[in-house]
Amino acid sequence: MKASNIIIFGHKGHGKDTACQYLRDTFKLTSISSSWFACQKFLYEDLKKKYGYESIEQCYADRINKRQEWYEAIRDYNTPDKTLLGRDIFSNYNIYNGIRDDEEYYALREAGMVSLAIWVDASDRLEEESINSMKLCKEDSDIIISNNLSEEIFFERLNLLFFKLI
Repeated sequence: MKASNIIIFGHKGHGKDTACQYLRDTFKLTSISSSWFACQKFLYEDLKKKYGYESIEQCYADRINKRQEWYEAIRDYNTPDKTLLGRDIFSNYNIYNGIRDDEEYYALREAGMVSLAIWVDASDRLEEESINSMKLCKEDSDIIISNNLSEEIFFERLNLLFFKLI
């Protein structure tokens, strides 16, 4: 395991991708969305005929409309080995962006594959998503980064955290 195996998670639209882009640009960390990784690895092939997708990008863009189905497909991919997707991601990236399943999350932690788990929270200004497609909460994380104010303040908070870690 690399010492920098980080999970960034939180509700949809709360700033996970923004945090990962910032960490990539500022600290040269690599990340990938679990949804994009799963789409490339197996979901596009599984779903293209069912929904008539003509490209992997079209399939990925439609995930918002099929959150429960995507959650279940990734959960099934990780059965019986709950660490499978995480191992795949961490073999190529520092940051696993967007974990949603509690069994997968705790299996990765128990296997010693996670150095730090960060929850991105914008709940003061955005809704939380359904428990059907998000089985984790901020209390599951090691650190909560608030994204309730400006993007500039969000980036300052990421800087504070990662400069201390380095």
